[in-house]
Order: sequence, then structure tokens, then C-alpha cells
Amino acid sequence: MRTSVLSSFSPASVGQLGLAALLAAALNLNAQTVLTNGHTDVGIVYEDDAWNLHIGQHEADPPAEYAPKVAVLQVGPAARTTVPANPAFAFLGAAGAPVYILPQVENPALVFLGFGTEELPSGLFTNDQVRLTLRAVRGPGQFAVYDVDAFGTPNVLMNSGDGITAADSVILQAGGHRHVNWAFTTPGTYQVDLEATGMLVTSNQFTTGGPVTYTFDVVPRCFQFTREHVDLLSLQWNSASNQLSLMASDDTHGGTLYASNECAVLCPESMKFTLPAGTTLGSEGDPLWILPQNPYAGVPYVGVSAEAIGAGIFNDPLTIQLKRVEGPGHFMVWQSTTLGEFDIKMDTRDGIGPNDKLTPFVGGHEHHNWGFTTSGVYRVYFQASGVRVGQTTNTYSAETPFTFYVLPLKPFETWQTTNWLCECRSNIIAASANPDADAAVNAMEYALGTNPKFITTEGWPAFSTVTTNGQQYGALAFTRVKAATDCLYEVVAVSSLTATNWQVLTDVFSVEDHGTTEQVTIRDSQPSNASAQRFYRLRVGLQ
Repeated sequence: MRTSVLSSFSPASVGQLGLAALLAAALNLNAQTVLTNGHTDVGIVYEDDAWNLHIGQHEADPPAEYAPKVAVLQVGPAARTTVPANPAFAFLGAAGAPVYILPQVENPALVFLGFGTEELPSGLFTNDQVRLTLRAVRGPGQFAVYDVDAFGTPNVLMNSGDGITAADSVILQAGGHRHVNWAFTTPGTYQVDLEATGMLVTSNQFTTGGPVTYTFDVVPRCFQFTREHVDLLSLQWNSASNQLSLMASDDTHGGTLYASNECAVLCPESMKFTLPAGTTLGSEGDPLWILPQNPYAGVPYVGVSAEAIGAGIFNDPLTIQLKRVEGPGHFMVWQSTTLGEFDIKMDTRDGIGPNDKLTPFVGGHEHHNWGFTTSGVYRVYFQASGVRVGQTTNTYSAETPFTFYVLPLKPFETWQTTNWLCECRSNIIAASANPDADAAVNAMEYALGTNPKFITTEGWPAFSTVTTNGQQYGALAFTRVKAATDCLYEVVAVSSLTATNWQVLTDVFSVEDHGTTEQVTIRDSQPSNASAQRFYRLRVGLQ
């Protein structure tokens, strides 16, 4: 009997999305080890007429060596810095823009990454030199490798920002060791293809092993506001670039600024209120989670500020427009006036329109009540605008999302925040997203307990045959995460992929306890000899 194993994801309220992955037996991927700090090298070896590019941590205890496909080089939050005003560093981006760098000078909080050619013997290659060339970069931003001389001048070795050519390479000396700066312009996962080449002395032949892929995980800083005074919508003006922006200003800690993808606001379950009669905020008895306009112990004190906008730049008032909301309930912003009335500024219960806005004055600062009708993760998108002095048209900021965690969270939402605390992009965090491009969407990774950031097949469904009452049956074994209580698992089978009548299988052959997970095996309802071929699929749905 010919068999195949398939997986799919379907939100319970939507129905099946379709085929998400074909788990072929030939798939040969391994779990990946994440390297977070320590002296590490891109090791380059040539032995037995073959190149061996690897990742080495030879000063570790014990020393370790990894094939590039089984290790991830993490670029931690400590790598974040800003591009200097010096035009020589413009290859990293605009002055003042964030950039993430693994530096050539060791920082104990980061991977200290270099090139290691100590194992290349003298006399093997012409001039005792090999070349390492950048072949491709796949990721959310640009990638560069450079070093800096004694006078502070950068020497760019590789740079994807201006296109990848043969010039994106570095010559390395046999028996040597060299450290450089590894720069990334945007957080996220990068796959960097490097190729080693050289001219052999004995045969005078050029040799290459082909591109080898290295994976980097660039982790942004992320601050969770739990009790601070934070001006979440703080208008900022960059006079050099003539750009208006919205950032979060942590007034409790000296006004530190955070981009919207670097922070999140937590609304505790203690701020769940029951609406009294006579309000315009909902019906009597309805729940409403509130971040209040007055200071409240142990709760974020969320404000709006235009204090950073200097006089003479914009006319009054400025505008902060609500653009859209992603979340399980409705979102409201209002002020309770001196006489106890409700001045509602934003309210998604009747849709989102031009009147859903705040109008702070230049140099001003104000506080509101921020309300949510149910718990869960909300991503609220705002856009600031204003008319420059002496002009007649609006200057706009980018549409900027801010994240609110309104407790308690559902298990899947908790899983999302564990993996991407401040991430706002739906193509990364949504249940149907597949950020690591390993053919398993996030909902499937959640259901199976696998890592959504890196390619892995550990815990994926597997076909087997089992025997019951002397009869052989096809079966599907899969991992079930005990904490995923909002996840529905369903094994189905069919004898032809062109058929639409997938049969739900309900015969549980075995359940093995593995602590936080279970290994579940569901057998077919028909014997193996009843059909020439059989296809099995694991479907998962979120409640």
C-alpha cells in the first residue's frame, strides 16, 4: 500500500485552509541549536578533496562544532545600535536608524563571530589564501560584513544593500583567524549563503564547495510596560529627514524612546470592570478592561504627548488618527470630564472613521482611558499628521501599530507572545503564517510543540503500521501539546488526493505521556490491504 502523510491547519470558525505541508520521508532536516554568545567562528576546512564550512565554538567547554544547517547564530537585543552620522557608514542605512551588529570587539552578551582558517595548512592553496564570497541573502533587511581600521574608517567586505556581486568577498589567510562586524538592518531571520573557493597548489585547479547557508536570528529589544508612566503615542519630529513618527516614551525611566515593535503594554486582569448602568461604554453588566486616565498603582499610566514637537514647526492641533484594530474585541479611548461626562475619542463599536482621532496641541501632554471589551492580544494602528507652519498640506507619519496584552490570554496567544513579544507583523505571528518557511504554519507548530522560528521536523506527524486483532492498519502518530487546550486535533484519511470525502479517524491506538506533551497514534478504520494507496492528514484548528 502506498502511503503519504500530510498536514493542514484550519481555524475552527473558518474551515479548512487547504494543504499546508507534504511530509515526505526523504525530508532530512534537523532541530537547530541556537547560539547566543561566546567566541564563535565560521570555520573553513579543506580535507579529503572537499570543503567543510561549519560553525565552531572551540573555546567552549566542551568545544563544539556544528554544521550550518543545525545551528542558528542569534543576534541578541544587545546588538542594537544606531547608524552614526559619519557618511562613511551610510552603507548601514540612514543616520540615526537602528542597526543590529555582532561586533568585531567581544561583547559577552553577544556571539563573537569571526572567520577561522586555522585548520587550513600552509602550502595547500596559492599564496596560502582562500576567498569567502557572499552569494545570497534571504531576510527582512540588508546584511553587511565590515571591519574598522585604527582611524575608525570602515572597510566594507560584503553588503547586500547595493546588490550582491563578486566584489562581496573576503580573502582569508591559511592558518589565520579574523574578526569582523556582522550587521543587519531589521530584526528577523536571515539566511546568508557563503561560498569558499581557492586555487590548489599541487594541481593548479580552482576548487569550490558551492554555497553554504548560515542562519541568523536578529532579536529586537522589547520592553513590556507593566506599571510605568508611558506616553505610548509620543509624536517625534526628525528635522534632518523631515519625518513625523509615533514612538513610546518611557517617562518613568528618563524618557527612553521605543519603536512600536520594541514595546508592548500589559493590561492586568485586575483592571477588568463591570459596567454600571447609564454609561455610553456598553450595557450594564458588560465587562470592560480599562487602562485609566488617572495613575493607578501597578498599572501602566498611558498618555499621549506632543512635547517633543518644538514651537514653530507645526500648527495646532496635531492629529492622531485610529486606522485599524486587530484583536478579539472592540477598542475605545475616552476621557471622563470634570462633571462626569464621557468624551469619547475613539470607538470601534460603530466602525472606524475620520472622527476616531486625538488632537493634541504642540508641546502638550494628555491622558485618556483606554478600553477593551474582551481579553486577548490587540494591535492598534495609529497615524499622526499635522500641517507645517507656512504650509497648507498635511505631513503624515507611517501607519504605526502598538501592542496591548489584555489579560488573561488564550493559550495560543500566550504562545505567540512567548515567541514574538513585540512583533506586530501578521505575516510573522498569525496562525496561518509560516515565518520559518518550513512548510508548517504557526498553528501547526503550536499544536505540535515545534519551534516556529527555525526549520525543524522533530515532533511532526509520522506514518506507521499497527496490528489490532491480527489485522494490520495504517496509522498516524503525532505530538499533542498538553497546554494547547484551545487546539483541536483531527486525523483524516482518503484513498485518492482528488477525492473530497476525507474520513475522520477516531480509533486511538495509543497515547504515550511525555510530560508536557503526548505521543498520540490514531489508526485507520480500514485494513492496509483494503486499498492500493492511502493518504493521511493531520488537521488542527484553533477555538
